[in-house]
Amino acid sequence: MELLFLKKSPSTFKQLAISYYLIHGIVIISICGKELKELFKTKGNLLELIERKAAEIMMDATTDLKAAGLYNI
Repeated sequence: MELLFLKKSPSTFKQLAISYYLIHGIVIISICGKELKELFKTKGNLLELIERKAAEIMMDATTDLKAAGLYNI
């Protein structure tokens, strides 16, 4: 397994993750190296970080598919 540590996720990541969630029902999250370093430094809980990021994507997802660009009339 190879880990890739990015300074931050691409600017379009969140919108793409929300669109993917609306289409497929699968949540994709991004955790950057800076967040991992902070997590290790504070001895935080990785599962809580994953849960928080997944909940953020699901809450930001809207059922208005037209506004999300997934339904064009």
